[in-house]
Amino acid sequence: MFDSLRYFASQIDCLRIDENLPFNVLNQINILDYSNVRILKLCKLDTIQCDAIRPENFPRLKHLSLEQTENFSLEVLCQFKSLHSCEIQSLNLTSEYSNLSSCIRSMFLRRCHPSDMPCLLHCFPQMTFLKICITLSTNDFETWKPTVNLVHSNMKSFDVYFLDYYFSPEETTVNKCDYVSQFLKWITFDPCIRYRLSLVNTRNFNFQQLPHILHQLRFTRLLLRFVWLHKYVSLPNIDCIRQIPLFNQLQMLNSDSLGALYHIIWNNTLLSNS
Repeated sequence: MFDSLRYFASQIDCLRIDENLPFNVLNQINILDYSNVRILKLCKLDTIQCDAIRPENFPRLKHLSLEQTENFSLEVLCQFKSLHSCEIQSLNLTSEYSNLSSCIRSMFLRRCHPSDMPCLLHCFPQMTFLKICITLSTNDFETWKPTVNLVHSNMKSFDVYFLDYYFSPEETTVNKCDYVSQFLKWITFDPCIRYRLSLVNTRNFNFQQLPHILHQLRFTRLLLRFVWLHKYVSLPNIDCIRQIPLFNQLQMLNSDSLGALYHIIWNNTLLSNS
């Protein structure tokens, strides 16, 4: 079977290797045999495999997906000239990024620190879609000191997940809404972009404060989601949240043994007039 794959390797357009493949099968696949792929989706790469992902080895690559592979090089990513989109677990950012630039237009970064944003917005000036996951960790936000506001003029859609998975006794007095507010006010986009804000497992969160933040940002297209996973946190009193004027249309999308998902959407409506 693998001899046949190698024979037709130059004609293969998409290569996907996921974690469910047996180890003896993975050992027989050399990703360098598939240099003409346009779509490359890989999982759990070791250092040697990760180092092989370079533009000279995949000159036609348009989409790159790396799952469970930490700290892929930002410098290498910016060297791909045909790459249009990527899904990355995390990036190894460099402090010397002023000369780096990429033509990537769509990115999903599964692990992002607030301090990564200046680098991301600078190195991807053509990006129109950005999806990131940020942990609401006291350690991350207390060490993060934003200086100047960030601006990105080409962004059309911004999707940010605030994850509150890690909870320590030291955080019992911290209002996580302050962290969300600090981050959202720091980045300036066109008010007409599609904004998706997801709050996952929020604890110690001042829901009364959130409408004030959204009013200030003057979004016109916003989808706001609340996700609570029973493994990490109990469901708050939804009826109390719905008493807040801006959230009186909060709808349940799903509720099962794993958790609950609620959302509310504003389209072409200035939130400051809600």
